[in-house]
Amino acid sequence: MNNRIDILNVKQRSKTIIERFWKQHGFQLVFWDNTNKHPGVGRNIILNNFYNSDRKWLVIADDDVIIDIERGDGKTFLQNIDQILNAIGDEITSFGVMNNIVHRVATTLKNPIVKDNWVWMRSYSFSNIFFHKKTQNIPFSETYMLEDQEWCMDQLCAKQRCATLMNIAMKSIDNTSLLFRDNKDRVEQYQQAKQHWFKKYPTLKTDIRNRVRKTALIKQYWPVSLNWKSVKDIGVCFRIPK
Repeated sequence: MNNRIDILNVKQRSKTIIERFWKQHGFQLVFWDNTNKHPGVGRNIILNNFYNSDRKWLVIADDDVIIDIERGDGKTFLQNIDQILNAIGDEITSFGVMNNIVHRVATTLKNPIVKDNWVWMRSYSFSNIFFHKKTQNIPFSETYMLEDQEWCMDQLCAKQRCATLMNIAMKSIDNTSLLFRDNKDRVEQYQQAKQHWFKKYPTLKTDIRNRVRKTALIKQYWPVSLNWKSVKDIGVCFRIPK
């Protein structure tokens, strides 16, 4: 790849920290103004631009997160990104990185398999920073929130593999939400998105904690590969030695 990163930004946020971080790690930043729009609107513009280019990989990030280089292998990943992406081959179409809300970051980074390998866990739920290999231009929802998860499930239905890289985590630099009026509005919009999912993907279920379970959808569409194996305390993973 040419170390380009496409940043979805809004006018209310400063670019200073974002620019400094990515430039320090050799990236060329391209900003896309998405002020007062759902994330899917701007991400589709970025996707279309990518699919009209000769680039093989797309890196998208929001303007309020960076890679955490103080934990895990963030710094090593950024220094060797071309080599790592080339080693993936056709095993993964899109992948994200860990975050502190969804993942047990500290515990995962201590896992001996993670210490010795680059490990991608099968996952159809990631956000904020992700990498996408040129395969099929599947658009984001421009109407509902949680559009990144819906994008992953649409890729799954197209028999594409998505994953989370378990060696690195994102770091928030601005915890102010510009998408929701308050937490009540966040919950309401997320519930609307989930109800939309259950109509679009009838095999989805919820568990006793009201979390969405994609097990049946994965069983139906996941492309079988012998290179994906179970890793204790993590899940079904693809890995390559460091």
